[in-house]
Amino acid sequence: MSTAVRLNDRVAPFFEAREGKLCRVLTDRGTKYCGNPEHP
Repeated sequence: MSTAVRLNDRVAPFFEAREGKLCRVLTDRGTKYCGNPEHP
């Protein structure tokens, strides 16, 4: 499971269920955060 998929499928819903807001995610600009299908 890529990091982008995990963020969309698990982290964002966690915050939404608690009426929280996920404003930004700090990264090192690595490809693992881009959701690139070539690098799952």
